[in-house]
Amino acid sequence: MKLQLLTGFLGLLFLLLGAEGEAQLISTRDPLGVQAQIMLNLDQLEGTWEVRSARKIQAQKGSAPGAQSEHSIPGDMQLSLQLKAIQGKMDFELYPRVRDFVNLFARKKRARTEAMMGLSALYFPELEHELATRRMPKNLKFLPAALSALNDQAIAESGATGLWQMPFQVAIRYGLVCNAAIDERRDWQKSTQAALAYLNHLHAQYKDWTLAVTAFTCGAAGVQRARNRAGENARFEQLYPFLPEYSRDFVPAYMAVAYVMTYHQVLGLEQLPIPEPVRPEWVQVSRALALAPIAKVLHLPEAQLRDLNPVCRNATIAEKGIPQQLCLPAGYSSEFARQKGAIFALQDKRTASTPVLASPETKLPTPKSPAKPVAIKPIPVPVAATIPPNSIAIKYQIQPGDNLGAISTRYAIKLDQLKAWNGLIDDNIRADDFLTIHVPKSQAHRFRNLNGKA
Repeated sequence: MKLQLLTGFLGLLFLLLGAEGEAQLISTRDPLGVQAQIMLNLDQLEGTWEVRSARKIQAQKGSAPGAQSEHSIPGDMQLSLQLKAIQGKMDFELYPRVRDFVNLFARKKRARTEAMMGLSALYFPELEHELATRRMPKNLKFLPAALSALNDQAIAESGATGLWQMPFQVAIRYGLVCNAAIDERRDWQKSTQAALAYLNHLHAQYKDWTLAVTAFTCGAAGVQRARNRAGENARFEQLYPFLPEYSRDFVPAYMAVAYVMTYHQVLGLEQLPIPEPVRPEWVQVSRALALAPIAKVLHLPEAQLRDLNPVCRNATIAEKGIPQQLCLPAGYSSEFARQKGAIFALQDKRTASTPVLASPETKLPTPKSPAKPVAIKPIPVPVAATIPPNSIAIKYQIQPGDNLGAISTRYAIKLDQLKAWNGLIDDNIRADDFLTIHVPKSQAHRFRNLNGKA
């Protein structure tokens, strides 16, 4: 009897440990967690050109960030009523974690929130216009504030990028260019067009704006799995326990930031005045040109050039020799044309003085004692995205806990070929996105049963 009890206890213990291990596996897809990711996004605002310029002016005036007196956050009843007052077509309730995020924005990250409010003056007017044109809820303008803190350069650990934190596959699906040289998710105007088209698609699917936002942040498949468990007519608070752990808190964060930015005066928050953005001028560049020599010759801050040309992943214009528009501050296009020869000469000089990387076969000289031997890692050679003959393309929906290595093994393909088919430059993938996989036609039925769709 004692032996049976002991066996049962150990079995239960292993079951609990296994369940805990599974939960940890799922949550480690976003090791930072939503709150930590939002805090990181807010902190990174201090490195943007706009906020740095505003802070300099603020320091010259002798004022300190977040200096205005802090006001108390209303109680639950008042907070709930105020949320209802701004919900519009949404379903703003005092859901789990909403108060936590209000406290984060209004107190813990007070000065950073004021900087984000300052940036809203640059983005919100056009966002409001685009939303009104599409007859979409006006308060959707607050969603990118929750996702990226209105930083068009923000990159999550999952690889989601830009103002709207768009995953690679969604961006490609909605016509954005994303490759090793250019990432149009960082172009806030182009990414806004794509994001609003995607949100409209999700609203058409769910007939509910709160669910559309939930699917935008958690993935449509994640929402469907939650509805399968909580019921097709379940509201967000009923879906919440079944939504992906690593992203479900973006919805209460969105509601919180909408509240804080609407009632900022009640909370004692003051918008950081951001200097008027420079009027841009555009020039065509047909040969690869780094931003650094442009900044040097034209006496411009390189950080400003990066800010004006956010889609350039490697701070280089026309990196692949494909003509591209270079954005310059007003008045500098004529100076660029005049100094073009000097700019390219400086780049060529720097390129000539840059050491050439070793090839994969290169061997380093044997170090003299007592230094330790140096292990040489081969330089990876990109694989062309070749499509095997007699194959068919299927779509695989990424599941929580998936990784590219496991997926490539499951479908008996090479890892670098899988990445080439999907334009991936690293191993970052996100649950609920789709991967294109080419499998033999004769085995298509077997592979479709592994969650593949033609």
